[in-house]
Amino acid sequence: MNQREAVYKATMSVLSDAGINFEKGMNVTSIMTQDLRKRICAIVTSGFKSGVVELKDSPANSEKRSDDSKLNAYVIGLVNNWHRKDKELNGGEAYTPKNPGSRTGLQDQQLIALRAVKAQFKDQPEKLAKIQEAIEHRISVLKAGKATKISFNSADLPAELATELGIDQTQSE
Repeated sequence: MNQREAVYKATMSVLSDAGINFEKGMNVTSIMTQDLRKRICAIVTSGFKSGVVELKDSPANSEKRSDDSKLNAYVIGLVNNWHRKDKELNGGEAYTPKNPGSRTGLQDQQLIALRAVKAQFKDQPEKLAKIQEAIEHRISVLKAGKATKISFNSADLPAELATELGIDQTQSE
């Protein structure tokens, strides 16, 4: 079974056992307690250990399988994630991240270096501002690089606009 299904079934099972009437479309976080969450996590964790719940083969996942504390931490995040994102559990709302784009550049070596340098100059506001400016510039460059190139036929543009923009209408782009 996939992870979303495992969280959904474990949540329904725990709520049912607790005598809580939950129907699709309700928001589970409004009725969730620490005890209920622990019981859901225990069910999902046992599903991973028994192999009933899918966990793709990778070095990181092999480590999770062999280390109970890492598996428990993973499952806590997994349950919280699906309680926020699954429309059957979150009141039917489309998920929107709180900080969209906040993960931009996590693998970019230049940005990693800039952030490390920033930590060294936290007591020097002028240098800190310059480093922050460089970080923001690098993020904008990375985001621009991900922008999709839109192709169009320049002949379809109004001639007056194409001339004003300096676009050659004899060749399509």
